[in-house]
Amino acid sequence: MGYYSANPFDADWEAEAAEDRANRVARAEEEAAIYLNVAIEDARAEFDAAMASLLGVTGPRWNRARDAAKAKFRVGTAPARRLYDRTVEYLIDHSEISEELSDAWDALGAVKTAEAA
Repeated sequence: MGYYSANPFDADWEAEAAEDRANRVARAEEEAAIYLNVAIEDARAEFDAAMASLLGVTGPRWNRARDAAKAKFRVGTAPARRLYDRTVEYLIDHSEISEELSDAWDALGAVKTAEAA
């Protein structure tokens, strides 16, 4: 009868693989966020201006105006957020942005400005 024990290095490999995956996800999210922030810059400025115009307003009127500004921001930034998700997935797998994604970001006006950042 032989004695077999668990390989003590298996857990380390799994931990390293999980850590590597987490690092790749973080790097991909950081890089895609650069493009996203540039693409939604105008929408963010518009939202900030709408909220600044509400200074001093309270109660239900403030709530309605805030909700309207949030809804407009969400709708206006939806294409960029969807593209952000696609970009993160692609970066995790390939470590670089594809030509198709670059063209899509360029259509949103984010590529040239983000590369300069």
